[in-house]
Amino acid sequence: MNIEILNSQWSDYELIDSGDRLKLERFGDVIVIRSEPKAWWKPSSPELWKNAHAKHFDEEKKNTYWQFYKKIPAPIMDWESIKFRTKFMDGTKHLGVFPEQSPHWQFIKDSAKKKQREDPSVEIPDFDIIPGVEGYFGEEAAYEFFNYLIEEK
Repeated sequence: MNIEILNSQWSDYELIDSGDRLKLERFGDVIVIRSEPKAWWKPSSPELWKNAHAKHFDEEKKNTYWQFYKKIPAPIMDWESIKFRTKFMDGTKHLGVFPEQSPHWQFIKDSAKKKQREDPSVEIPDFDIIPGVEGYFGEEAAYEFFNYLIEEK
């Protein structure tokens, strides 16, 4: 069995620090604080937290909202020359993208392109039924690849 560990090389996202059940992250040029229940430790760089532009508060999951420390637009992020805008919404700490998934997007894209090079008959048609960023990368690279794998079994 070959186990591959995927890590992100995405320059528009960074986990800056974490601790006290929070995480300090950078989305594009915007630094935010969001809850992270599994971050039980103390932050390693407390001085960096004062640079946050916004913090998400979730008071027992009943009243969740964003507090902004500076006037900022929603971050615009770029992955593989594809630009997309995130969104701050009360009621959720999510910004509409899950950056930890970017290694999977890259794996799908690279695997599909490799399979297409090995077998030029594999086509990558439009595939726009999956919403969100994952759907976009699926459209670019994955549909025929997954069908090809299923047919091989």
